[in-house]
Amino acid sequence: MHKKILTLFLAGFLLGSSSTAFAGEPVKVILPTFPVTLNNQTLSNDYSQYPFLVYKDITYVPMTYYDCRLLGLKTDWSFQNGLAIDKNPDIFNGYERILNNQKNRASLTAQIADGKIKVNGKTIQNSKEEYPLLFFRDVTYFPLTWRFAVEEFGWDYHFSHKNGLIISSPSVKTDTSVIWNNSTESFGNMMGSNDLTFGVSFLPKQQTCTVEQACKQLTVQALNLYHFSEDTVTILPSSELWEYQVYRIINNQEHLIYKKQIPFFSGKINGRQYAYSKFSAGCWNEETIQKGSYVIRLTHPDKLRYKTADGKTRQEILREGTGGAFFFESHVTIR
Repeated sequence: MHKKILTLFLAGFLLGSSSTAFAGEPVKVILPTFPVTLNNQTLSNDYSQYPFLVYKDITYVPMTYYDCRLLGLKTDWSFQNGLAIDKNPDIFNGYERILNNQKNRASLTAQIADGKIKVNGKTIQNSKEEYPLLFFRDVTYFPLTWRFAVEEFGWDYHFSHKNGLIISSPSVKTDTSVIWNNSTESFGNMMGSNDLTFGVSFLPKQQTCTVEQACKQLTVQALNLYHFSEDTVTILPSSELWEYQVYRIINNQEHLIYKKQIPFFSGKINGRQYAYSKFSAGCWNEETIQKGSYVIRLTHPDKLRYKTADGKTRQEILREGTGGAFFFESHVTIR
């Protein structure tokens, strides 16, 4: 396909109640029949409140707050200046999606966006665009031609019938701030041996609770890195980020609703001590969370690199649980 007509989609901006000024001529759109992956995250459309759309054979991505930042963009809107879309210098460390209980129809109706629009400071005449910005469920959708995807935003992309549309933004900055206080605490005479050097305590394998209980118990999460041997070691910094992910299960399919990147502990840890950290998980709130089944996953590198007291660099396979009570994956039922 010629690069001038190979078009991608930009994620967008919730404009609020005043956004009705953007609604114009209605147009028919459909859901994509292929997967769409944004910066290594494949996202489903069946139950998404703001699904990807296809218009004139072009894929459109919703310009929500989180989708924009996932692709390294930022938006601003005012009555006076309209909508502005620019490269985003902010740090990305989390992503959230809203799901509906009802499945989206394959064919839907959007509107041509009507109002002042600028991309990287350049005015866009939407009425003259071959692939105009659209407006759907109070969210702006923006078509990215070659000039937007590559020349304006510097994205990489690839499309195949097997893998669908894959978009990545190399300029996106991840949050590498340390959420660990670099202090360690003793956990006493717990069972362990030199064969199990490190264990991570995360979540119990099964949980059942009410919406209220989930919002109280799951909003603040904790990670514990246990060092079971007697020797003092130094955990080496790693560029590989851990990630806290939450999926809602609908009709036996997993749908991502939240993820948060977690820079892991590095520094000195004494024998039979542990490092401790807390982090917030913003998806567990009564305004958005619904009854149903969920899976919480903690993705992580397979191995942890460290230095021993004699200066030798080694690596150890990371294992879940302390005494088999905690796991990297937890199944949650909310009733």
